[in-house]
Amino acid sequence: MNNAQQPTPPVPGPGWAAPVSEPEPPAAAPIKGWLALAVSLVLGALVGVVAVLWQGWSTVLTAPGVIVLPWGALLGVLAVFFAAVAWGLRAARRWVPGVIGLVAFAVLALVSMDQHNVLIAPLDTRYFQVAPGAVWSAFVVTGGVVVATLAALLIVARHVPATRQAR
Repeated sequence: MNNAQQPTPPVPGPGWAAPVSEPEPPAAAPIKGWLALAVSLVLGALVGVVAVLWQGWSTVLTAPGVIVLPWGALLGVLAVFFAAVAWGLRAARRWVPGVIGLVAFAVLALVSMDQHNVLIAPLDTRYFQVAPGAVWSAFVVTGGVVVATLAALLIVARHVPATRQAR
């Protein structure tokens, strides 16, 4: 066979199909609004209870002075933050982190307003002398849930389109 008889490979141009690429994986089914709300309420209550229970874990160092490390409160705040971001991005709804944070904050408020409260220290200056670790943990978890909710709202708003078609 000489060069003239060998077939030449086709050259892409008009009339030729583009090369076949790997198919994209199917997108996850969209979450309905009522389901996003229901899961947000349950998830907010769950991480709110977790934040209340974990905020009691703190380390108080008294050697050079009183140093409080409210590491349990920080874990509770991170639980609220990551739950709000994860479910907000999965549900693809901008309002989801706000609902989760609001419910978690409501759980904190309900527990702290209870007259027979033994889970969270009252936010009062007279308790600083008796239990500085508990008071700082209460401050951190209360303010941290607000900050975590706002940060989660911003992150989800950045990744979820503003307008969605009705489904």
